[in-house]
Amino acid sequence: MSSFYKRLMQLVERQGFKNLNDFAIRGLKYTSSQKLARLKDENNKPSIEILEDIAKMFENENLHHLITGKGSISVGLYETNAETQITAKHDAKDETISTQKKLIKMYEDKIEVLESKLSGGKSTRRKTGS
Repeated sequence: MSSFYKRLMQLVERQGFKNLNDFAIRGLKYTSSQKLARLKDENNKPSIEILEDIAKMFENENLHHLITGKGSISVGLYETNAETQITAKHDAKDETISTQKKLIKMYEDKIEVLESKLSGGKSTRRKTGS
């Protein structure tokens, strides 16, 4: 398992910052990178303040992964992707049902016209509700 600092540096890179100092100043709005640089020592753990700041500024980052190294890296992206896929499947299913209802109606109308022709102008078919 990689250290917190290594995972933090991966986050820095993923978010497009040049280095830890750039991340601290531009990303977290710190005056320096001192709070983060001390995390190079594996005996030092991140403060709640640092974790909260990362959570506020980078909502798509999975703090569980950042802290433990377990789970997916970016929760927000995964959830968004999953929600998009579910919505797309739901929309496609609705469209399929709508198309099927239109086809059924079209065939019922054709059957009614044919029955009407066969019976001399009077429909013998009982209409069904869609």
